[in-house]
Amino acid sequence: MVFAYGQILPKSVLDIPQYGCINVHASLLPRYRGAAPINKAVVDGEQVTGVTTMLMDVGLDTGDMLVKRATEIGAEETAGELHDRLALLGREAMEETLQRLCVGTLRPEPQDDALSCYAAMMKKEDGRIDWHQNALTIHNLVRGLTPWPGAYTSLQGETLKLGSTLTEDGADADPGAIVAAGPEGVRIACGDGTLLVRELQLPGKKRLSAADFLRGRALPPGTILGE
Repeated sequence: MVFAYGQILPKSVLDIPQYGCINVHASLLPRYRGAAPINKAVVDGEQVTGVTTMLMDVGLDTGDMLVKRATEIGAEETAGELHDRLALLGREAMEETLQRLCVGTLRPEPQDDALSCYAAMMKKEDGRIDWHQNALTIHNLVRGLTPWPGAYTSLQGETLKLGSTLTEDGADADPGAIVAAGPEGVRIACGDGTLLVRELQLPGKKRLSAADFLRGRALPPGTILGE
């Protein structure tokens, strides 16, 4: 049994166990095969995900499915938070898989390749924010890349990472422009809608609430991010 193993076992190994090799994958297969299914689901704005136990084969997450457990994704839930919940769900799915294996009630189900997509490992550059996108898309990017690699923009030549966010109605300002900044957050205009940023982080510094960040650095309206 493996979970988040990160390598494809060769056929010579897969053929050794009498009952095969079983993997727990953090998505509802065949959706989101690959190394970063949790991040990808959140970035894509999915509302439901889950875990799947599967018989391993020589492909990448292509083996027959065994047991699935689904769960809703919270509107503000980060990839890190979802990861921790899916870890517990994966344990439950594996326990059920082994119990059913022992009594002979497992029924492997082939995957439909046409329903799959690849969730590649996230890279730091994937976190760069395009303020011309709508606020919900950016909000999902921030959630999906928290805690790593992090969503970021630039502020007067420095990298600025964003933490907790919310979406709001649009403002009459150019994308990337700070509309207002106060203890409740920094409001930034997007291509459609406004993003309320409640946590910010500069290089070499710890993540701060907007209120604490603004005590040390002013962010006047009209300041443009991402240039």
